[in-house]
Amino acid sequence: MFDMAMEMHELQKRATEVQNALRPLNTRMAELAKEIAARNDVAADVKATFEAFNKDLSAFAPKFAPPAIGRGGGAGPAAAPAAAPGAAPAAAQTGQAAPAPVTPATPPAVSLLTRITQAKNGLMATMPVSEQTTKAYTEAKTQVPKAILDANALFARAAALSTALAPYKLTLRPAAAEVA
Repeated sequence: MFDMAMEMHELQKRATEVQNALRPLNTRMAELAKEIAARNDVAADVKATFEAFNKDLSAFAPKFAPPAIGRGGGAGPAAAPAAAPGAAPAAAQTGQAAPAPVTPATPPAVSLLTRITQAKNGLMATMPVSEQTTKAYTEAKTQVPKAILDANALFARAAALSTALAPYKLTLRPAAAEVA
């Protein structure tokens, strides 16, 4: 178990490097999206390349840096839609069944760093290894190296995009080097 925990520790270091490289890239892409939208001098093919990259980055980023979710996950009375004035709530009408709860189409993505931490903590605990720990270990061990390769490919695309944006005085500074 110690060797497995140390393996997760090493994966955690590499995944954290990716996370640290993605954070400023995500921030700058959001800024650039506003800047490019406000300009008319950027060529259509450059805009299309930017939008395609931004879409891919937005889809990839939650693997390492999921969006912050507030306490409670947005459920409860404060998150319920406002009823029309004078209308009774659906559950308060006698003789009718309560409306079915709305379930999200897809479950929220679990960050790879979360999986690594879950596996590492389970392996380092003094209790027997659970099925949940084993599953987290297996998922992290198979998914993290592939995700790091995908991140490096995104960083290479960001470098090419940076070159395409330079003539328009738009700056994008991708990660300085590949994550090992």
